[in-house]
Amino acid sequence: MYIDKLSKSKIFPLLFGFFWAVLCWGIGGMSYYQILQAEIEQRKIRLWRPVARIYELAGGEVVLVISLLLGVGSLYFGWRNYKIKNTSSKQDEYADKPTYKDIMVLEKQIGFLLPSDYRKYLLHYNGGTPIACKLNEYIQINYFYQLVTDNPRFRLSEIFETVPNYGYGLPIGKTIVGDLLVLSPEGAVLLFDVEEFTDDDGEFDDIEGEPEYIAESFTALLEGLY
Repeated sequence: MYIDKLSKSKIFPLLFGFFWAVLCWGIGGMSYYQILQAEIEQRKIRLWRPVARIYELAGGEVVLVISLLLGVGSLYFGWRNYKIKNTSSKQDEYADKPTYKDIMVLEKQIGFLLPSDYRKYLLHYNGGTPIACKLNEYIQINYFYQLVTDNPRFRLSEIFETVPNYGYGLPIGKTIVGDLLVLSPEGAVLLFDVEEFTDDDGEFDDIEGEPEYIAESFTALLEGLY
């Protein structure tokens, strides 16, 4: 469960991660100071049990290093969840809001249940152009297809019927160079290279290769965008 689910505040995940980072660094720093003092005075020391166990097994320096790493990890997860909560999509402000009924109709059409993270994305953003759109120097997302829209060129149900997916799943978007993003029934995101999957006229042709695996889930894809 992501940290940002605990609060509606957009900055909460960042503050939550910072809090745990400071706590880890504080415990580690104080414990290391107590260890140094005890070693200088050659006396026994009483530490918090997990810290004491690490100290017994690996020494005071390891206590300090682990606390630093835990603090950095807390900051990273706080930043990651902050980014997820604040990565929105530009979409038609006049478009109807998707409903669970729309989701169920699409799922019946495609023959499998959508992953929960992609469901939530559609219900909240309805597709569109992501503000953070670059996955790497080669992959830049142009737009995600929409669940509810008056334009059939961007409607998921229409795209599923008209754009070949070769049995790999649901086409969910396109990159800036025209490559196709496909969401598999297992939740992974695949990339169909237009040069391999289209003919000289740009029309989808017989499959000549395997799609590229680019993310283990839709959430992982969003996390990787910058």
